[in-house]
Amino acid sequence: MPRQNVAVFPNSTPPDQPQSKPSVLSTATDEALESVRAVLRLGVDGGNLKQTALVLSAALGVINAQLRVDEGVLKESRDLERQLRVRELLADYEQYRARRNRGEPAGGSAAPVVSEAPRRDPETGKPE
Repeated sequence: MPRQNVAVFPNSTPPDQPQSKPSVLSTATDEALESVRAVLRLGVDGGNLKQTALVLSAALGVINAQLRVDEGVLKESRDLERQLRVRELLADYEQYRARRNRGEPAGGSAAPVVSEAPRRDPETGKPE
């Protein structure tokens, strides 16, 4: 098999050495982002429909990727809030069980009070 010329980017592993999938994906992502940047720099030319379509497609792809990243960050934030609330409820319940097992009054109620989580604005995620 003849040897092929392969471009090697700075900080990348030479082609003769095996690369892990995350490393290959990271390198490919960097190359793809550079290609998208180059396409976006072409700009929109009303007289060249193919170029305009290419630029718009690249721009929409970038926007879509950013939306997915933002959605993931927001989901992680909400998951963390839920985890903290569940821990608070479990701690309250454990205190209630401990008091009940010792025969102490339950503090005016038979069980811990579970309040509804505050409603949040869907766009900002802040409490209403």
